[in-house]
Amino acid sequence: MIATLAKNDLRNIRRDSFMLFMFLVPWAMLAFLQLGIPALDVALAKRFPGFNLREYDALILSFYVLLQLALLVGVLAGFLVLDERDDGTLTALQVTPLSANGYISYRVVFSIGVSMLFLLLVVPLSGMYVPDKMVELVLVAFAASLLAPMMLFFLPAFARNKVEGLALMKGFGILLVGPVVAWFISANWHWAFAILPTFWTSKAFWAIYDGGTVGLYALVAIGYHLVWIVWLYRRFIRRIYE
Repeated sequence: MIATLAKNDLRNIRRDSFMLFMFLVPWAMLAFLQLGIPALDVALAKRFPGFNLREYDALILSFYVLLQLALLVGVLAGFLVLDERDDGTLTALQVTPLSANGYISYRVVFSIGVSMLFLLLVVPLSGMYVPDKMVELVLVAFAASLLAPMMLFFLPAFARNKVEGLALMKGFGILLVGPVVAWFISANWHWAFAILPTFWTSKAFWAIYDGGTVGLYALVAIGYHLVWIVWLYRRFIRRIYE
C-alpha cells in the first residue's frame, strides 16, 4: 500500500504543473544562492559603499531556505491530500489494509523526510553556511521540517479545493515574515514574535552563527511545532473523515 501511495504521488505531481514546479524550487533556490547572492552583494556594495550583504547570511538562509523549503514541501503534501480527497481515495482507503493512521503516518514521514533532505542539501551547498556545525544544523533542520506537516494538516483542514488552498498558503506566510521583522528590531521587542513557531526555529539557526544556545531554541521550536501539529491534526481528521 505504501508503494502504491508513492506511485500515486509521483503520478499526481507529474500531471500537475504547479506541484511539479514546487518540486523543482529547491534547485532553483540553490542556483540563486550560489550565483545570485554573490552578484547581488557586489552590486549593492557598489551602490551603497560599505554595505556587506554577507552579514545577513543567517537571515537569508533562515527565511529563504530553512522556512520556505519546509513550507513548500508541506504545501505539496497538502495539495496531494486535497487531490486524494476529491478523487475519493481517502474514502477508499478506509476499506483497505492501510488504516487511516497508516496513511497519515506515511504523509507525515514523507513531508518531514523530504524537507530534511532538501534542507541538509541546500544549506551546506549554498556557499553561505560557514559554521562547521553539522550536528546543530541537523537539529535545526528537523525543527524546521515540522513546518511541513503543519501545512499538510492545515490545508485540507481549512480548504475545500486548491484555489482556497493557495489563498490560505499566502495567509500562512505570516509565519515566515515574523522572524524577518524580529531580526531588525531591538532584542527586547523581538520577543513579541515568540508566539510564532517559526521564530524559535529561526532563533536556533541564528544561534549557530552567533554562538548562542542552539539546542534550547531548537527544542522549544520542536515542542511548539508539535503542539500546533496535534491541534491541526485533530481539525484535519474531523474535516476529512466527518
